[in-house]
Formats: sequence, structure tokens, C-alpha cells
Amino acid sequence: MLDIIAAPRINTMRGHHRCPFCPEPSEGSMLSVDHPTGALLLGHTEIRVPSGRGVIFAAPSLIWHYVTAHFYRPPAEFIEAVKQYDHGWTTEPSPWIPHHAQRIRFD
Repeated sequence: MLDIIAAPRINTMRGHHRCPFCPEPSEGSMLSVDHPTGALLLGHTEIRVPSGRGVIFAAPSLIWHYVTAHFYRPPAEFIEAVKQYDHGWTTEPSPWIPHHAQRIRFD
């Protein structure tokens, strides 16, 4: 799932969301996780995961944290879609990502 979060950003916010289940972090700090491409900041973007014809899942980038730190288990259909994720779909026109959504890769 981290590779999906590391893909081009979708609907980036200027601010960020903090985990409501964790103690309050230092003011202004964001959760991050290590990735081969560098640290990924969580809580200010969304991910999209297609799942068959006419179905797409949307989730906050914090889903990684919810799964790993708080044992959240997404629906089985979401998990299967993540396992079958095709990274090429985010670079092509898609009705599932609004035309005005940001598609920015921070390398």
C-alpha cells in the first residue's frame, strides 16, 4: 500500500489531518513512514484504488497508519484491489479521478 501512497498525489490539501486515536503530536508535525523513495508524509492526500469495472475505492493516505498502528481492517474488496493494483492507471485519463485533481509526483 505504501507504493500506492507514493504514487502521484491526489487531492492534496494545504493542511493535514492528524490521527484521532494517537496522543497529540508536536504542534505542526505530520505522521510519516519510511519508503524506498524517501519519507512519505501521511494525512494530506487521498489514494484511489480501482477494483473492477465501475468500482474504485478512495481512502485517506492515513489508511496505512490506521492499518499498521490501530489494526484497522479495510473491507476484503479493498484489500484485494490493493493486491491487484496497477501503478500505470494513475498516469492515464480516468473518469475515477476528477480532471481538476492534482497529479503531482514528488521525487
